[in-house]
Amino acid sequence: MAEKMLALTRPAAVPAPALTSLLGQRLSWFHTRTDESRGTTSLIGATSPGGTDATSEDLFQAYSRLQQTLSANDLTSHPSYDHLAGGHSLARVLGHSISTVEIAARGNSAIDAATLATLLDGVSQPSLMHLRVLSGTITSYLALGALRDGGNNVTTHGLYVCQHEKIFQLFGGRASIETGAQVSEEGKVIVPLLEQDPFQFMTEFSPYTASGLSRDFHHVVRLCYLAEIIRVILVFAFARARAWPFAESPDGSEPPETESDIADSAQHLSEMIQLLMKRNGLGEHNSLDPGCRFVFSNCIPDSSTTRTYERLHQLISKYALVFLRKTVILMHVRYGVDFKEIHVNDTSAPELDRLSEVLRLPSLYRMYEDFCSNATLGIVSRTVASRWLVHWEMWLLKASPNKGVMPVSIRLNHPAIYELIGLPKHYDTLVDEATKRRCPTTGKELSDPAVCLFCGDIFCSQAVCCSYKRLGGCTQHMKVCSAPVGLFINIRKCMVLFMYNGNGSWFHAPYLDKHGEVDPALRRHHQLFLHQKRYDTLLRDVWLSNGIPSAISRRLEGDTNTGGWETL
Repeated sequence: MAEKMLALTRPAAVPAPALTSLLGQRLSWFHTRTDESRGTTSLIGATSPGGTDATSEDLFQAYSRLQQTLSANDLTSHPSYDHLAGGHSLARVLGHSISTVEIAARGNSAIDAATLATLLDGVSQPSLMHLRVLSGTITSYLALGALRDGGNNVTTHGLYVCQHEKIFQLFGGRASIETGAQVSEEGKVIVPLLEQDPFQFMTEFSPYTASGLSRDFHHVVRLCYLAEIIRVILVFAFARARAWPFAESPDGSEPPETESDIADSAQHLSEMIQLLMKRNGLGEHNSLDPGCRFVFSNCIPDSSTTRTYERLHQLISKYALVFLRKTVILMHVRYGVDFKEIHVNDTSAPELDRLSEVLRLPSLYRMYEDFCSNATLGIVSRTVASRWLVHWEMWLLKASPNKGVMPVSIRLNHPAIYELIGLPKHYDTLVDEATKRRCPTTGKELSDPAVCLFCGDIFCSQAVCCSYKRLGGCTQHMKVCSAPVGLFINIRKCMVLFMYNGNGSWFHAPYLDKHGEVDPALRRHHQLFLHQKRYDTLLRDVWLSNGIPSAISRRLEGDTNTGGWETL
């Protein structure tokens, strides 16, 4: 194994240990169990005494309230108030919180400016502080819980279970590349990495197992980056030829020429996909499992041209950008990396290139090229990727024993800007559109029309004709459209309705008259115009920041809540 040492990064990147060393290392905690007589192993690798002092006991009592909250919401498999369990749920919350911050930052002109190397300058300091506190809380929660009862407790047991599971998902349960793409039978009960969001996996990985590896976390980032690329390839290349989403133009016309770097990337991408499909995709070590080769039986048609791979490369870059944006936030709040101190050679370069540079990751072109190379890095990358595929194929066979109907269960998150529906400039246009609609129950005009700001559907709100079991039109529509939250404009009242968990509140619509004033209930009969900034700030930003429940709570605290919101 010593001859196969290879750094993950190129000479310009930060020096780091080898991926092969990381893969070949026999992790001590893989088969280690806590010995009460020797104390317990902490999250940073030091040995701590079995007892706890008064300060630790005070902290334990404080964190017990958090444990009670997790248990009350069924977020832990061990509802014990004597131990701190459910740390994996906290790690999952951190990943979702970072994703929420990144989603809210999309489309921000200040963040997208060429002078910014990363998006951190455009994220509010309260949001970053919240993420830092949450990240530190996870580490303290797990470390403090592991000290109870000399290490023989629920926290330590859960730590070992999660460590084993994450390492299995990342390396297929094998500690050496000589075993090829073989995956142990345990893979049938462990969710494969390709079935998960790689960033979410990486976030849950960081507090549990990163310190136990005694290796730079940068290697885990790169492996998860490769997993994200493969997931996109699987989802968009799994269609049959007739359903291939990047088919050539129906009229046979040639698309315009693309830049040479995109063409080169497409060439290496096609080689990467072919290596994933070929029998000898693992080089000299092994070949893809026959069942794994079936996964690609409906892959990209052989008639695909260079333009097909160019479009797929551009699509992959969209998802790669989202992954890197979230990774920047994670590295900042989890490990304290100050990206402002990292010099970017070309601030006018695309954001994907700038983020790759500050994270010391290769470009997409280099990722394709390294994967296809015959060097040790290429062999190791293909070995790890093949284990992911074999593990995924085992999981699919378990879900559907009949290979002819194996489902594609990978789900990708939307990589573009999240938007509410576009509203007309004049409010009269919205009123006219509601007048044209008919009630689906009676066929008559809508008596109390409301428009959903998520899908644009117009329907009866608080009307007897469309109520069902005391549930109004908005409540019924919310359950099938945007549950558990809802955003509607009541067209008769010119008010916005916020709904969540059986409660709701009214807010002014983003329409103003020529004097810049709102007109609730349309009492003044003035012409109203859409105020786009008000629409984005008061509605879209509140929705993206998960602020609808808190907005409703604040409004109801100052009002007399008589209930009955479900009738709307």
